[in-house]
Amino acid sequence: MTRAARDRGCRWLLLGHQADDQAESLLLALLRGAGPRGLAAMPEAAERHGIWLGRPLLGCAADALRELLDAQQVPYVHDAMNTDPAFRRSRIRHELLPVIARLEPGWRNTLARSAQLCALAAQTLDEVAQRDLRACSVPEGLVLSALRALPDARLSEVLRLWLEQAGLRTHSGQIDNLLRQVRATARGAGKLRVVSGATTVLRHGRLLVLDVGGT
Repeated sequence: MTRAARDRGCRWLLLGHQADDQAESLLLALLRGAGPRGLAAMPEAAERHGIWLGRPLLGCAADALRELLDAQQVPYVHDAMNTDPAFRRSRIRHELLPVIARLEPGWRNTLARSAQLCALAAQTLDEVAQRDLRACSVPEGLVLSALRALPDARLSEVLRLWLEQAGLRTHSGQIDNLLRQVRATARGAGKLRVVSGATTVLRHGRLLVLDVGGT
């Protein structure tokens, strides 16, 4: 969709995600063991591939939207995957959310508030990681002694951000593995294990990324 929007000269693409979708995204992230970024679920606006994605309906319940469309005789499409139990999101929608609704009538607002708080926490983590990364960076890489001076929580964020800026997508297990290697590797030279298709190398007390996209 972003490619089609860009080809047509569009700057914004508005999506139909609503409050129920947001709640499902939060619960899916929770079941994956996600951190604040994952639990922030879907942002109201975000840039991707040069196109801004907007979600103006995140505050609207799915039932209310359907009632409005029916009242106005506006046609809409039913996605068959929404009722297919083979998909975890569908099972959350039809099995878990009804239970949550009985326990907490205001579940949409409650889960949306949790997602918003996680988004704020993720923003704070990013700001701290940016500062720490600048403090640990030199032109040829990251200074090992500066990395080791950070507590684990901040070190993992620096490593994640550093690899992202190198064009690598990582998961928490890879970051944890690299963190352990940074703690354990003696100052000097050595090759650390591959992370997301790249080799991280320690040279003269500096951590570098080599061979991005392959080994």
